[in-house]
Amino acid sequence: MDLTQTLISAIAGLISGTLASLVAPWVNWGVERRRGRLNTRQSLLADARSTLIFYEYDNEAFRDTAEYSRLKPYLSKKVISLIESHDNSNLAVVMKGRHAGANNFKNLILDEISNLERKWKLI
Repeated sequence: MDLTQTLISAIAGLISGTLASLVAPWVNWGVERRRGRLNTRQSLLADARSTLIFYEYDNEAFRDTAEYSRLKPYLSKKVISLIESHDNSNLAVVMKGRHAGANNFKNLILDEISNLERKWKLI
């Protein structure tokens, strides 16, 4: 009886040790993957904001940047069509609404970035 209990304890210890050595790296990998995704998303949105400083009122110049190419898959179809349209009348001065008297292009992109931050739970 004593040998059986010792054998069962040894086998249980071997199995639990093996499982722990396999599970711990997997859990760590998942945490690092999420951390990497978070850092990439924060960097993407920060780069897009800083690029807007240079291309504040020019949707054509902004759409030719690397930041726009990186941001495009996450933007709404409406915003993409406005940015990529050759008719800038929709991005001109807004006369009413939330951004009255302002250029709509910069505010449109900043609103989209804010929406992405909320969606990705960065803020």
